[in-house]
Amino acid sequence: MLLIMSGSYVQQELGAEFGSIPPSFLPLANKRLFKHQVSLGHDGHAIYLVLPEDFVFDKHDYEWLLRNKVTLIPVDSNLTLGQAIVTAWNLIGDKDDKGLQLLFGDTLFKKIPAGDDLVAISHSDDNYQWSFFYETELRAVSRENNKNVICGYFSFSKPNFFIRELVTSKFDFTAALKKYHDSYSLASIYVSDWLDFGHINTYYKSKVQYTTQRAFNELCITTKSVIKSSSNESKIEAESKWFETIPGELKIYTPMLLEPFDHIRKSYKLEYLYNTTLNELFVFSRLPNNILTNILISCLDFIDLCKEYHSIDTDKNILQDLFYEKTIERVSKYITDLNIDPNAKWNFNNNISVSINDILYDTNKFIPSELQYKTIMHGDLCFSNIIFNFRTGRIQVFDPRGLNHSGEISIYGDFRYDIAKLSHSILGLYDWIIAGYYIINLKNKTHSIEFKINIDNKLFEIQSTFVSIIKEKYSISEKSLYAMQIHLFLSMLPLHSDDKKRQDALFANAFRLYEIFKEAAV
Repeated sequence: MLLIMSGSYVQQELGAEFGSIPPSFLPLANKRLFKHQVSLGHDGHAIYLVLPEDFVFDKHDYEWLLRNKVTLIPVDSNLTLGQAIVTAWNLIGDKDDKGLQLLFGDTLFKKIPAGDDLVAISHSDDNYQWSFFYETELRAVSRENNKNVICGYFSFSKPNFFIRELVTSKFDFTAALKKYHDSYSLASIYVSDWLDFGHINTYYKSKVQYTTQRAFNELCITTKSVIKSSSNESKIEAESKWFETIPGELKIYTPMLLEPFDHIRKSYKLEYLYNTTLNELFVFSRLPNNILTNILISCLDFIDLCKEYHSIDTDKNILQDLFYEKTIERVSKYITDLNIDPNAKWNFNNNISVSINDILYDTNKFIPSELQYKTIMHGDLCFSNIIFNFRTGRIQVFDPRGLNHSGEISIYGDFRYDIAKLSHSILGLYDWIIAGYYIINLKNKTHSIEFKINIDNKLFEIQSTFVSIIKEKYSISEKSLYAMQIHLFLSMLPLHSDDKKRQDALFANAFRLYEIFKEAAV
């Protein structure tokens, strides 16, 4: 059996950035860590996940664990490691005879080492107190070198003996390990792919090795830099020019540009920043509302500073190009590809019945039409393109658009589009959909949609605060915010044809937003 020990909460340094969660619930590559850990099992072994007994699950996470046949074992979060292991062992009913694989909740490998009676070891350059394993001895605490560090995985062919030694050693894990080693000769096995998420420094170092990529971008990430390249040369050049051209005052909100666009390699280089993207903070953390609200305010501080730098061109309302015209073009492609009648009425959650054309007609009237000075615009200010530095209390942004509505390289645009993209995440809940936190039942034949996004109720308070701030600061009504969201979701549908379920969810979300739009304040 595989026993994942995540029965206490993360240390204070990690808790300050992610809230009070067990280590297996930390975010990694837009998933919780336990999803990666569970994938190491299922070779015929039962999987058990030990968690604090007072931890409250998100519904989505709980259902995922059940679907993947993970048995949950609640323990007192104040127990020592040894006490938690013994408690978990006693709570497990039928135990198979295949031994015990023990994985710490803050640990991940690409593959679990094969074999019985093993201790996984690796090396570390970090200045923490580690336990070290040698064939002749095991030392609980040492700083003498960075090799032979015990790295959170053990296998025991005689688990009952190990549990008994834990009890007789007064639940001292290291002492019990020594006694087991004396009787059954544990072998050390070196692993080069150890990912340690137990400390703030090791967490971010480990994340460097585990990054997500978009299909049209190529990322080369090291501990110091990110090289971004693409076959779409104009797009990458525009991004690089944005970083080069923005005023110095704005550069505290961006990574340092290390190398500008290279026409031969079709790439540019940024410094790598050891912080977390907002999509992971908002979807996966348990931070209090005041912290999340302050993060949103930092986003608006960035927009406000961008607004101070004007272009003289005010000849055209850019939003009509960025919203309505683009939406019509993209929706036309979507309905053609899927053979959908834009005038067909869809029944959404048995609450509303409306067609795509109805939605477009109603919402277009509330896209802001007032001419604005063109100011510096990021162009894709969604959560996945923003990180937050908890030490400075300031966001930093990447992946700017760098192109105007005509496809020309420019740092200028309509600041309201940045507000719309930010709203796309906090109101539109795009990042929750991408993370799979939804339930959908869409039937094309009967034009019916059942759809729900699984979110924490506390998010409604943050959304309400955000809407109020936007109304007060920028005179953009709640109805306009939701109108822009709906256009954004409809216009992105053809871009998600690689995943039909996700595409259906984004389509359904436009109807969810329309239902809110109908009741929103003008």
